[in-house]
Amino acid sequence: MLELYTFAAKGGRQSCGKLQQHVRARAFKAYAAALKRGHKPEAILAAVKPCAGVNKPGTEFVPMLSTWLNEERWKNAADTTGMSSEEFAARYARLAAEARQRTEDFNREIRRQTNERLGIPE
Repeated sequence: MLELYTFAAKGGRQSCGKLQQHVRARAFKAYAAALKRGHKPEAILAAVKPCAGVNKPGTEFVPMLSTWLNEERWKNAADTTGMSSEEFAARYARLAAEARQRTEDFNREIRRQTNERLGIPE
């Protein structure tokens, strides 16, 4: 586990006191639980290597190590590198546009119903 934690934090470990201890403890617990469920340490370590590091392209949205372990993301190669900033921006733009459209549709329907109840022609 120490090798896994060291590799996952390589280049980005900072002295954060109790927060760092808490994060590390959660990662150790998640790793122990994954091993208890029968997963091989080699498979987990092999999958975490591509997403290790800080400020590395393609790792902007990689989850915390404990989350990654608890959700068994090493099983799905597409999830191991996280979402690139371009993918995130495109997805955010699409979702924002959809939300704006739903809001406009809702407001249009409320105005229509209000006008209908008040007898105001469109």
